[in-house]
Amino acid sequence: GYEIFYRQHVIKPALIGKVNRDLEFDLVWQHHQWIEPLPWLGLEELGLTAKEMIQEALAAFPEALDFASKLNEQVEKRKQAEMDLKKEKSAVKDIKAKYQALLNAIPVGIVIVDASTGMIHECNPWFEDLIGKKRSILKRQCIWELAPVDQWDSTRRHLLDINALSDTVSRQVVFCGAGGKETICRIENSKIKVNGKSMLQCIIHST
Repeated sequence: GYEIFYRQHVIKPALIGKVNRDLEFDLVWQHHQWIEPLPWLGLEELGLTAKEMIQEALAAFPEALDFASKLNEQVEKRKQAEMDLKKEKSAVKDIKAKYQALLNAIPVGIVIVDASTGMIHECNPWFEDLIGKKRSILKRQCIWELAPVDQWDSTRRHLLDINALSDTVSRQVVFCGAGGKETICRIENSKIKVNGKSMLQCIIHST
């Protein structure tokens, strides 16, 4: 060919060709001189006092370009990870909404209780009606505090001994409802995990 390597750059001819029927080029014009390389974009021909500094900057440009490309790749990966996280959060939110809707529609009491403290974590409207208190109030109480005062200790033992068991346990408990009315209930306790924390899911039926 026409190319001659010179100082890691190339000297090239100036050619004009025309494509023929065989899809090959017919040479129609060629310059009489070869084109000298300008590896520094013509800087060599300029009488600049800072020529060496500019050459160093230009020499470092490919490395800087490669770094910028890798940095942009990392930024795109971060953006994708953030989008995936948003999708996961949206999916979790949707699941929670569906669970809450199901919780509200079930015609029995559902109460989620902290397995170690007995504090009410969540409950459904049926249980609110049974006790005569709003969820926001109930979530400040331990579940055995809804029983008559003289039965707190026994109720606490009945409800929390599930910690030593793996199967669902059924107990009979008395709850004080609106106006102090006592209601005998059947509770079925089972262990569940909520955000990695041990909880008791209590299904409550009035008898």
